[in-house]
Amino acid sequence: MKIKRLLSRLSLTLAAVMAVTMIGGMSVKAAESDAPAAKTYKVTFHPGNVGNFGDLDEVVAEYEAAGIKASKTEMGALKLEVAPGTQIYAPNVYATDNYYFLQVWSEPVETTVTKNADYTPNFGRLVDAVEYQVRFIIKGTETNIRPIYVTKANKGETIEYTAPTVVTVSAGARYFLQGEAKKTITLDEDATKNIITFEYVLEGRSELVSEGVVTTDGGTVTTVEGGTVVAGAPAAGGGGAAPAAVAPQAAEAAAPEVVNIDQGPAALAAGIPEGGEETTEITEPETPLDANLAQNTNLPYLILTAALVAVVGALFVVYSKK
Repeated sequence: MKIKRLLSRLSLTLAAVMAVTMIGGMSVKAAESDAPAAKTYKVTFHPGNVGNFGDLDEVVAEYEAAGIKASKTEMGALKLEVAPGTQIYAPNVYATDNYYFLQVWSEPVETTVTKNADYTPNFGRLVDAVEYQVRFIIKGTETNIRPIYVTKANKGETIEYTAPTVVTVSAGARYFLQGEAKKTITLDEDATKNIITFEYVLEGRSELVSEGVVTTDGGTVTTVEGGTVVAGAPAAGGGGAAPAAVAPQAAEAAAPEVVNIDQGPAALAAGIPEGGEETTEITEPETPLDANLAQNTNLPYLILTAALVAVVGALFVVYSKK
């Protein structure tokens, strides 16, 4: 009788343990299945029938250096795959002949990504063409850290340009934009007046404004004996820690060498037929389930439970007959 009571208690204990194990396994599986998949948006820039992005391989490399996943399509478009909230900027577009110029994108480019999007440039006819350029320089210098964008539009046209907030050069150094990312200019007959300039500061550094006075991007002024000071990494468009004065020699040694970049793209080609591309509206797709998710079941737990119950039952039958 003692053996029967012992086996009965043992059976109940094992059944309780297996039930807890199954419930725990089911909870883990449920938690895994409920975990949201990381969302990625696709943003595509098309060049249009009379446009191009220049050397698309170099454009892709520039976005990749900035930490944005980029690729080119067979049709010469630029495709970006980014997480929600990623900061992006539109690529430079060039008309492939001397009859057109970029007016606007098919819709305002969303620089902080919140959706899938397709952008196509809208071109206008060149009637009274004048040249303009967009420059990206180290603040307080004439050193270019990105190729100069040189193109044409009609005199009197208002041009709007949005610059990248961070530029990563080939040496790996990052430069942060100072001031507004979006600027406009009304084109003058004198091309020397048609220049949009964006200024950048090296990460972890501020520039010497005048002898004995250094101004950081956040507006803090520090009086030093002269030379360069090291600052905290500034956020795009402002911010950053106040600088701490250091020896000029040490500060200069920490700065990577900057190579002045060539002056913009090659001459524009001619002979491309007139036309344009239509914008395709992309709806946000549903997040697909993981293919492996549907295969996750509690079958192993059920098999283990059945096996243990069978063993305990057999032992109980054997001892009950004695």
